Amino acid sequence: MQINLKDALEFAILITGVIAIVVRITRLEARIHERITAVDNRLQLTITQYTGHKEMVEYRLHGLDEKIDHKFNRLHTGQKEIQGFLSRTTSFMTREGN
Repeated sequence: MQINLKDALEFAILITGVIAIVVRITRLEARIHERITAVDNRLQLTITQYTGHKEMVEYRLHGLDEKIDHKFNRLHTGQKEIQGFLSRTTSFMTREGN
């Protein structure tokens, strides 16, 4: 069996082309993985920031709820004291007193 120079050259070019394509695909795959890692890191950072912001908002809302409850209780107590004072000292009757 005789090796034809043209066929050997075509085979060598074909092998070189396949190797070049494999190298190109490997590099492309590595860049895709790098980008996915970068996006994943940014996503994790965003999730962490969102979680921190959410907790801060929940703490503020809870603090405001506590403050509103405290103010309401003080106002209600003051109202009851005024009603008691008025019912003892005058003939003033509130709607709740009837």
